[in-house]
Order: sequence, then C-alpha cells, then structure tokens
Amino acid sequence: MTKTENCSVAGCEQPVVSSLNGEAVCRGHFITVCYTRLEQYKEMQKGHSLSVSDSESMRRFIHECVRQADKIEHGARDLDNLERARLLHIIEEANDLGRYLRRSARKAASV
Repeated sequence: MTKTENCSVAGCEQPVVSSLNGEAVCRGHFITVCYTRLEQYKEMQKGHSLSVSDSESMRRFIHECVRQADKIEHGARDLDNLERARLLHIIEEANDLGRYLRRSARKAASV
C-alpha cells in the first residue's frame, strides 16, 4: 500500500497534483501560486523593472506553469467547471505574458 503525498503548504492535507519550483502542491495551491506569480510578473513588466535574471526566471515559470496546468486540466477527472476555467485562464494569461518577453538578452553592438 502506497501513501499519498500531501501538499507541501503548511496545514494543507490535500494530495499533490503538481510541482512548482520544486514544491509539491495540491490543485488549489497550484492555482493560487500561479495567479500570484503571474500578477507579480505582470506588474514587473508594466513597470519595466525586469532584469535579465528576472526575465529568465519569468520564462522558466511561464513554461512550467503552462505545462503543469495543461497536464492537470487534461488529466484530472474530478475537476469542476470553475477549476477547469481557472486552469485554462492561467494558461492563457501565461501565454500572453510570455509573448512580450525577449527571446534572449540584449547584446551590445557597434556599427
């Protein structure tokens, strides 16, 4: 008999469905963390305060977030309509945010 792993958020007894930044999280906390981080990155982007390391961190998070949200959305059989809509919204928001990222850091050039 295997023991199900619980969410790594203190006090949460829900089963793990995903991993974000190395933290095992339940579906509810996955959605919350994604929305929080996407909002933070959106504000940083609006304020033009993205450093190269912030930009790379955002790119990694967006990739992981979209991949995991898609996996949860397609794999879970017990999703209600609200959770499914939130996961799809996360994918859409992350893709929109990623559209405005540079593919690589600026390089100095002289002409």
